[in-house]
Amino acid sequence: YVNDSLEALWTKLESGNFPNEEERVAIFLARVNAFHSSRKAVQLMYDTMGGSSVYTRKSSLDCRLRDINTACQHVLAQRRAQHAAAELMLGVAAEKPFPFL
Repeated sequence: YVNDSLEALWTKLESGNFPNEEERVAIFLARVNAFHSSRKAVQLMYDTMGGSSVYTRKSSLDCRLRDINTACQHVLAQRRAQHAAAELMLGVAAEKPFPFL
């Protein structure tokens, strides 16, 4: 869905048009979901390996878990930005306008 939504955005921008708020929210939520689903997958692998994920040189999962946790702190992946998206979806006047593409 992330690829499809970004492709639609690119096509729209190439035609000289900008996405409306509904499209911007959909693109944002797709990215947030991808970031957080990735973190869940890495965490599951990390947990499944147990101590081996930390104490063996054969596994890079310890580093990968830190990387995806860091990525989830990016402005395009933060959970708190979902509040503004939800307000727009519910038709509530957002305290701050939804800034993300």
